[in-house]
Amino acid sequence: MKLRRTIRLVGTARCAVTARTAGGTLTVSHSKTAIPHSAFRIPFSAFTLMEVMIAIAVFCIGVFAILGLVASVMRDARLLNKPMVDAGVVASQIAQTNSLIEVQGTSGDLSEFLGDNYKGYAYIYGIKEVESNHLYDAEIYVTSDTPGKPVLSKMDVLFFAPQSPPGSLDFGYMQR
Repeated sequence: MKLRRTIRLVGTARCAVTARTAGGTLTVSHSKTAIPHSAFRIPFSAFTLMEVMIAIAVFCIGVFAILGLVASVMRDARLLNKPMVDAGVVASQIAQTNSLIEVQGTSGDLSEFLGDNYKGYAYIYGIKEVESNHLYDAEIYVTSDTPGKPVLSKMDVLFFAPQSPPGSLDFGYMQR
């Protein structure tokens, strides 16, 4: 048995097999169109690695900008949740008394006057006589336990309280 094989790749591919046997010759041939070498490259419409990396960087910058904005809005919302405080509340409590006594460093919590929403806000005040006719100066500070903002409000108020006991200036006046 003698086999012959022929392969041509010019234009078309042809494969022919011929076998000779005692009874005759058997020929089997198969042909198909040849595929050029450039056709093995499938045309990809894809992104390069550099384009993908730039897209990821732009996406990350956008996401972090949005997260920064959200964090800022959340911080501002928490500040709005806290009540606004003013030393006027303490001044009104001092003014409600008919007589004033010179004191220094009197302190307390604003929640004593205004309720539980004002926990964490403290006040400190000092009262001194500034004129011998019972004119008193109250220096009031409202502070917070929040770091970075220790003094929230400062107020100096003058009170005229003629029913107050003699102060330090009254004794000085009477001794002359």
